[in-house]
Amino acid sequence: MLKAIIFSSLLLNIGLLIGRFSGFLRESLLAGSFGISAQADVAVMMLSVPDLLINILVGGGLAAALIPEFDGDKKRSLRLWWQALLFFTLLFALLTCGLVFSVAPLIKLLAPGFDESQILLSLVPMQYVLWLVPMTVATGVISAYLQAYNRFGVAALGTLTINIVIIMGLVFISFYDGSLITLAVFVLLGGLLRLAIQYVAAQGIAGKPVMSVSPWIINQPLIVRFFQVAGTGCVLLCFPVIIRAFASYDGEGSVAQISYAIKLVELPLAVTVTFLATVLFPRLSHSYKEDFLLFQQLVVWGIRATLFLSLMSVAALVPVSAVLTSLVYGYGSMTDSDISKVSSLLTIGLLYIPFMGMATFATVVLNAQKDTKTPLLISLAALGGLLLLAFNAESSLLVLMKILVIAYAIAGIGSFIALLVKFPIIRRDVFDPGYLFVILLLPLSLFWLLKISFIEPFGFISLLIAFVLAGLGCLLGLLAVPIFRDKLMRKLRGL
Repeated sequence: MLKAIIFSSLLLNIGLLIGRFSGFLRESLLAGSFGISAQADVAVMMLSVPDLLINILVGGGLAAALIPEFDGDKKRSLRLWWQALLFFTLLFALLTCGLVFSVAPLIKLLAPGFDESQILLSLVPMQYVLWLVPMTVATGVISAYLQAYNRFGVAALGTLTINIVIIMGLVFISFYDGSLITLAVFVLLGGLLRLAIQYVAAQGIAGKPVMSVSPWIINQPLIVRFFQVAGTGCVLLCFPVIIRAFASYDGEGSVAQISYAIKLVELPLAVTVTFLATVLFPRLSHSYKEDFLLFQQLVVWGIRATLFLSLMSVAALVPVSAVLTSLVYGYGSMTDSDISKVSSLLTIGLLYIPFMGMATFATVVLNAQKDTKTPLLISLAALGGLLLLAFNAESSLLVLMKILVIAYAIAGIGSFIALLVKFPIIRRDVFDPGYLFVILLLPLSLFWLLKISFIEPFGFISLLIAFVLAGLGCLLGLLAVPIFRDKLMRKLRGL
C-alpha cells in the first residue's frame, strides 16, 4: 500500500499539474484576448459559473458519499455506479432546466454589479454553458468509482481534457467571429469529451456498469451524507465566488482582476496540498473500518504533510508573485498597471493556502468516518465571518482578498481544532517539537533566502530558482524528519 500511495500521489500530482498549467494557458489566452474589460468580466463569469454551480450543488459530496460505498463487493459497486449515474445526472439535469429558464436572475445574483449591457451579453452563452453541470455531475460519479479503486490518473487528467478544448475555442474565436456563444459550445464539447474518456476508463476495472435499478441501493443515509458533504464543499469552494460577486461593485474589470489572481493560487493549492486529501481518502475510509491505529497514524502524517507542503509553497511563491503574474498574464490586452494589480492580489491570496489545505484534509478525515455534520458547521461559521466582514468593509479588491484569507483561516483553524477534539490521542504526535521545528524552519528559511537574494528582476529564472529551492526544501524535510515512522511503514506495506 505504501508504494500505491506514493505512485498514486505522483500520478495525481502530474495530472493536476498538467491540468492547472493548461488552466494558466486558458486564462492567459482569455486575458490576452479581453484584458481587464467588461467583456472579460462576462467571459470569466461564463467559464466559472459551471464550476461554481458544481461547487454549490455537489461540493465534493459525490466522492465523499460514494467512495466508502464502492469499497466492497465489485458486483454491488457496478450496480451502484449505474444507479448513482442515473439518479444524480437526472436530478441535476432537472435543476439545470430550471436554471436555464431563470438565467437572468442567476446572472444578477452572481454578478450584482453587472450593468444591463453585460447582462444582455451574458444571457445566451450562459444558457449554453449551464448544461455542463449535469455532464460534470455524471463525470463526478465515475471519478468517485475510479478513485475508490485507486485509478487516479484518468480522473486527474479531466481538467486538462476540458481545458484543451476550451483553449481551442479561445484560439478559434480570436481568429474568427469572437463570439462568446461559440466559446460556450467548445465548453460543452470539452465536458462531453471528459465524460466519455472517464466512462471508457472506468470499464477497465470490472467491466460495464450493471444497468439495473432493482434492488435500489441508493438509500437515505447515503443521500443525507451527500447533501451534508455537498453543503460543506459548497461553502468552502464558493468563498472566491462570493468575493467575486462583491468585487463586481468595484467597477469594470474588477471581477476579472480578482479571478485572475485566484486562478494563480489554485495551482499550488492543488499540486502541493489538496492532492493529499484525494489520495488518502480511500485509505482513510478503509483503515477506519479495518485498522483504527493505522487510521490515526495516517491522520497525523496528513496533518504534518499538509502544513509543511502548504507553508513551503507560500514561502516559495510570495517573493516571486510579481514574476509569476507577469509570465502568465503579461501580454496582449494586459497593461503593466493591470499586472501590478493582479500581483498585489495574488500576494495576499497565497496566504490562504495553508488554511484551505487544513480545512480540506480535516473534512476528508471526518468524512472517512461518515461524520459530515462537523465540517458543515465549521464551514458555515466561516461563511458567516466572510459575509459579516464583506458587507461592512470598504469597496476595495485588496480588502476583499484579505477577507477571503480570514474566512479560510476560520475554516482551517476550526477544522484543525475539531480533529484534535475528535482524536485527542493524536495531540502529542501533532505537536511533537521535532516535527514542528522542521515544518516551520524550512519554509521560513526559504522565504528569507528568496527575499534577500533579490532574484525577482531575473524573470523566469527567478521563478525557476524558487521552484528548485522549494523542491529541495521539501526533499530535505522528508529526509530530516522520519515522517513515515517504521511502524507506519510496516503497516502500509502489509495492508
